[in-house]
Amino acid sequence: MSLNKEKKIVLEYNKKIYSHGLASLSWGNLSIIDRKKKVILIKPSGVNILKIKSNDISVINIENQKKISGLKPSTDLLTHLEIYKSFKNITSICHTHSLYATIFCQIRKRIKCSGTTHADHFNGDVHVTRKIKKKEILKNYEINCGKIIVEKIKETGCYNSGAILLSNHGPFCWGDSIKQNFENALVLEQCAKMYFKSLLIKSKPNIDKNLAKYHFERKNGPNKYYGQ
Repeated sequence: MSLNKEKKIVLEYNKKIYSHGLASLSWGNLSIIDRKKKVILIKPSGVNILKIKSNDISVINIENQKKISGLKPSTDLLTHLEIYKSFKNITSICHTHSLYATIFCQIRKRIKCSGTTHADHFNGDVHVTRKIKKKEILKNYEINCGKIIVEKIKETGCYNSGAILLSNHGPFCWGDSIKQNFENALVLEQCAKMYFKSLLIKSKPNIDKNLAKYHFERKNGPNKYYGQ
């Protein structure tokens, strides 16, 4: 795929963050990585995504983090790069500030699997990272955000879920395609909303572990049978 086409796709999916209500103002960002070209394409920092053009998308050299073209990249660039560096199968990352998922980030609570809608998409709970330490804030903040995300993914084995909650910040999703990545962000917000409302009715909503596993496997396992 040509770089110009990749820019158009990245712009299109960054616009989807706003058209689907996953962020407001200039919050949030989505990126893709092209490991063959050794570049990452990401939303520029602090822009009105509806007013920029595809050539404004930031194109960054992976190896030295220098801008190749476009506007100044998102401040979360280095967070994305840490995740890409650790997981070679990830090709796209989406960071939103969607309402319900961000609420769970702010109270530092995981989104527990309590129904088949969640189980169909996420392999278990959606985990939350530990709090970032003062020294990690004051030095290399964005890099350290990426490091504690990677730390939690490795600790919990939640890579296949494609989503995590960055403590006190917001959700990050990933996938082996830009489509899958964005779908993860959409489903995460719906699951967060359902879990939030379930907690209002019942203090500990839950699901049988066998039922949850079965639902995940029928859509995502080696013998999946959902879909055409």
